Amino acid sequence: MTTEEITEQQQDNPNQLMRQALEHFNVAMGQRTEMHLRVAKRVTYILRGLSIGVGVILLVVFFLLRALSSHNQDLIHTVDTMNINMASMTVDMGQMRQVMRSMDEYVATMKIINQEIASMQGNVSSMNGSIGTLSGAMSSIDQNMSVMTQDISRMTQTFAAMEHTVRGIGNNVNQMADPMKPWGSFLPFR
Repeated sequence: MTTEEITEQQQDNPNQLMRQALEHFNVAMGQRTEMHLRVAKRVTYILRGLSIGVGVILLVVFFLLRALSSHNQDLIHTVDTMNINMASMTVDMGQMRQVMRSMDEYVATMKIINQEIASMQGNVSSMNGSIGTLSGAMSSIDQNMSVMTQDISRMTQTFAAMEHTVRGIGNNVNQMADPMKPWGSFLPFR
């Protein structure tokens, strides 16, 4: 339309031109509103999907920490039992060493079998040394088990603290999801 045509139309029917302009404006605003609604729905779907994904991940981490924590108690109990048994074995080794020494003394006093015992005496001395070495090794193992028990106890405390932190994160995620709950009507699978 040229300027002269608009001017002639305005002179003929100025209300019709105004109506057409308002209709075009109304259509444009409707299209813009639809576009904003589509974008809002997509953003809502994405945010809900992310929230669900984070929730699932937190749930999996929580159950893994829970399982690990329950097995730590069993491991600590087993290590404590081994520690008690190692202490008992160390005492038994000491008693065996005393018995070997007593046997060595008794054998030395017997004159009839003294010659046969001379060769056995060397073997008994060698065994006595081996038992002493074994007793020292058992003491070392006993000390290492005590250190392991302390380390596992520390790990259990760390996992308990981590479990508390994960629960805090779960609460924070729930609080963060509260503003999205009114948008639930936009989900197609609801």
